Amino acid sequence: SGGRDKGGFVAYMQSMSYPAPIGLIVRGFLALQSVYKDFVRLFLPAQLAPYRKLVLSAFPVFLVLPVVFLMLPLVLLCRRGKGESDRGRSAQPSKRPGGRSSSPVPKRGAGDKASAQAEGQEGDSVAEAAAATPAAEPKREGEKKED
Repeated sequence: SGGRDKGGFVAYMQSMSYPAPIGLIVRGFLALQSVYKDFVRLFLPAQLAPYRKLVLSAFPVFLVLPVVFLMLPLVLLCRRGKGESDRGRSAQPSKRPGGRSSSPVPKRGAGDKASAQAEGQEGDSVAEAAAATPAAEPKREGEKKED
């Protein structure tokens, strides 16, 4: 198939004047359109000419539909996977807080270890203690800054 009617032939000849990559794409589109026209003419008889014109003009839609139906499940799967990972992340405490609190935690002295152990923390690892503490909440109006 390829440009059997006058409009298809003229469009094919015009595509020869386009730059090589664009002309190649246009000629591929015209070849697919010619095959599509053949199928429509085969399945829709001449008595249904108004419907035939409507179906022929909807060729770009029929060309894009398979791509949409193939990409839709991929998009939904990627979105679902992303949502589950966000839920899993919020349930577990973050190992490394972000923002301004990401500066290193000052080391405690010998007196601080005893008070930390009394509170239930082991005090062996400063990083474990920092990871166990929840992220700081923003201060509200009227609250004093605690040091």
